[in-house]
Formats: sequence, C-alpha cells, structure tokens
Amino acid sequence: MIKILIVDDEDMMREAAKPYFERKGYQVFYAGTGKDGLEVFKKEAPDITLLDLGLPDIDGKEVFIKMRELNRSSRIIVLTGFGEDEINKEIRLLGPDAYFTKPCKLPAVADTIAQMVKT
Repeated sequence: MIKILIVDDEDMMREAAKPYFERKGYQVFYAGTGKDGLEVFKKEAPDITLLDLGLPDIDGKEVFIKMRELNRSSRIIVLTGFGEDEINKEIRLLGPDAYFTKPCKLPAVADTIAQMVKT
C-alpha cells in the first residue's frame, strides 16, 4: 500500500486530505509541525509527502532538505500559501516532485499522486 504523509499546520487541510486520500486506497499519516513531520517521515518511510512550507516550528525548506537527506527516493509535493517569491524559487531549485500553491484542489493533488505512483 502506498503511504502518504501530510505535513501541514492547518487542521482543515489535514482533516480534509486524510480521509480523501484514504478513500483512494492510500495509507495516510499526518503531522502539524516540521519536527513531528520529520519523526513520522523517519518512522513510516512514506512514498509521497505533502509538505507545507509555512510550518510553525521549522522552516519548510529545512524540513524538505532533511527529508531528501533521509530518503532520496521518497517523493515530495510542496504546498505553499506564499506567492512567487525567493523562498519558492529556492524550493523549486531544490527539486520537489510537484508544487502547488494553496489553496489547492485535492483532486489535482490526487491526479499528481496517481501519476507518481505509476512511475
């Protein structure tokens, strides 16, 4: 079963995304902080992570880099509420597997995940 980790400090995002992706047959884990997200990432080794950049404790860019160091084959989809600024340009240069500006539509994210699962 494909494992998805959602790291987002917005309760509504986690609460909407978890059952949505579970109905699609994925095993879903979530965390509301960067620290918790990294712990779940280490423990569960997700295939795909949805990572919000605006986390309350650790900068999303730092979380992204640590996740890549821990597991290069895990796919990371970056979610951000920020516009096109330097932070987002830096993240794009780091090479996320996909990138969505919030608010994003779960069906669009699901389509991207489905494509990742095929490859």
